[in-house]
This record gives sequence, structure tokens and C-alpha cells, in this order.
Amino acid sequence: MPYIRAAGELKTKPTAAKHREIREIGLQPQVLLCRTEHPLDAELRQKLSMFCNVSPRGVIEARDVKHTIYENAIDAQ
Repeated sequence: MPYIRAAGELKTKPTAAKHREIREIGLQPQVLLCRTEHPLDAELRQKLSMFCNVSPRGVIEARDVKHTIYENAIDAQ
């Protein structure tokens, strides 16, 4: 999910637009996995749930991490 530093907020519109495109091709997702730098609060989850027609429990946060296992594998070589 895009984070706008100047506004200090996550934007839901791009996520909702992509979800709409997926529904247009005939798929109805039951889970929305949101990759993000910042935590999703209850209000944001509810908003995504409403606009994407997914239950609030189906809106899952996938936080970015500073280091990945792939960086460690490259360092070991």
C-alpha cells in the first residue's frame, strides 16, 4: 500500500482499483494481503473491507522487513 509521507497516511485507492480490475475478469478474492511499510489500523482495514468486498478479517497486513533471507544468502557467498 502506498504511503504518502507529506500527508502521513496510507492510500487505499490504488488497492481498491486493483481489486476492481481483478473482479472485472471474474475473480472474487476472499483475502486481501496488503504489503505495507506501516501498520494497518482498524479504520483502514474496515475501509478496505468495504471498498473491496472482503471481510475485515480477510484484510491481512504484510509488513516490509529491513533484511531478507536473500540478502543473507548473498553475503554468505
